[in-house]
Amino acid sequence: MSRRVDLHCICKRMAVMKRSQLVALVVASTSVVTLAIAQVAQPRAADTCRASAVQYRAAKQTSRGVSGVPWVASTNSAFRGYLFYWGGTRWSRTHPKRVRIFTTHAHVNVHPKVLWVALRRAASAVTIRGTRLDGQGSFVAHYPAAIGGGQFPSYVSIPAEGCWRVSLRSGSLRGAVTFSATNTP
Repeated sequence: MSRRVDLHCICKRMAVMKRSQLVALVVASTSVVTLAIAQVAQPRAADTCRASAVQYRAAKQTSRGVSGVPWVASTNSAFRGYLFYWGGTRWSRTHPKRVRIFTTHAHVNVHPKVLWVALRRAASAVTIRGTRLDGQGSFVAHYPAAIGGGQFPSYVSIPAEGCWRVSLRSGSLRGAVTFSATNTP
């Protein structure tokens, strides 16, 4: 009889162990699935940023030097930004609708060169002020006008991924462009 009791106790213990292992497996599986869903559901900056629209057709009064270069219009159409870096990225092939730019941490063989053209009377220099819209961060840069005035070659050096409003000021002329910045162009 004692042997029968021992077998009965052993069977009960095994059943309890199997249930606890099953519960642990279910909990672990649920955690993995929850993590996977959270990663898929997490929007990327490029998806949530209302970046400015990229224009691929030549604008009226476009000089031959920028013909064929994608561009963005600032708010209130005070400036037009010609995206000279665009050709060195995959974006030149994929033609996204919204403007993107790479950060200073990206490993690329091209600089983030933008030629800002003032569409009204401008001063002899432009101030570019970047403000991150989805987190902490900012930068400021100053560039003189090119010979002839009204054109400002610049490097838009964005320090971190995210959604960035780049404000431009030249004398009383002001405008802004919103960029979606990435480390992997």
